[in-house]
Amino acid sequence: MQTSETFLVVGWGLAGMAVARQFELRGIPFEVISDRSTSASRVAAGVYNPIVLRRYNLAWEAAHSMPLAESFYQALSDDLGIEVDVPLPLYRRMASVEEQNGWYTAMDKPGLMPFMHPEIVHYKNPGLDLPYGVGPVLNTGWVRTEELLDRYAAVLSERGLFHTESWSDDHWDNERKTWHGRAYRGVVLATGFGIAQSRYFGYLPVQGTKGELLTIHAPGLGEEHIVKSGIFLLPLGNDYYRVGATYSWDDPTDIPTEQARIKLEKDLEALLLIPYQVVDHRAGLRPTVPDRRPLVGVHPNYPSLSVINGMGSRGVVMAPLAAQALVSHLVDHQPLPEEIDIKRYARFLASSGL
Repeated sequence: MQTSETFLVVGWGLAGMAVARQFELRGIPFEVISDRSTSASRVAAGVYNPIVLRRYNLAWEAAHSMPLAESFYQALSDDLGIEVDVPLPLYRRMASVEEQNGWYTAMDKPGLMPFMHPEIVHYKNPGLDLPYGVGPVLNTGWVRTEELLDRYAAVLSERGLFHTESWSDDHWDNERKTWHGRAYRGVVLATGFGIAQSRYFGYLPVQGTKGELLTIHAPGLGEEHIVKSGIFLLPLGNDYYRVGATYSWDDPTDIPTEQARIKLEKDLEALLLIPYQVVDHRAGLRPTVPDRRPLVGVHPNYPSLSVINGMGSRGVVMAPLAAQALVSHLVDHQPLPEEIDIKRYARFLASSGL
């Protein structure tokens, strides 16, 4: 029976899923609505690692978010009866002596040593071009995002908690706190890049960063590690691999492009020494923020509405942390970390007219 103590979660990507899970773990009534349209989470490869390998910087809050995410996905694996989190070593391909030296230099940076193997490994796979060895990154792997979202949605549907509906700001009554006549304690909008069209949260600086991925079949490659060069190569099993990803700020669609495919194949052919076949090509819009921090918080003028967004390319790791913070804020009135609180963008609210 619907009561006013129930929260409504809108959207079913990693952020919305993580919020629903936090409500479930705490025994707080909730429901989810989603139109099940393509989201960045369903397209994402789900690879996680604690280091931004381009600059050898520790990812924001990695020391805290990584173990939290690990326990979060392990518990989901146990409850859903599927393997959600797949730990896999990640090998950073070295293309030159200079890159080898860069690996050793990076180990002196604060916080990086626990996540980096102390030596370059001269790993060999006849199907891969690895002329200067690899740098193993520790505590890495991938989350089966699509299987997770589908399975958890099915479980919630069986319990009458997941509904296939499209959200519209026009149907939310702020005074009565009702959606189509159903009363709620509050609404959590987890709609990804779609938040840019929101009457309430459209003022937030969410950008759509398009990413495209390939799935290939490379018979005989037999690789069981994630290999990172200009792209990543993620083993899916039976010599199928996911390859990605591109970044584009000029195309606000989720339609795969020939240009991105050509780029990915060019990068792939610099890594692979054996034939392969492209069997799938996908695209999605990552919701990104200029300061590369999630957007979490309650609307200053409409306290029944809250938002969780802006996970970018690190949603697998960031979503559990951000969801935990938001639910603690909504239920226990715990303050949000300043780095993720939407109050940091309050200056944009005045110009929005809200």
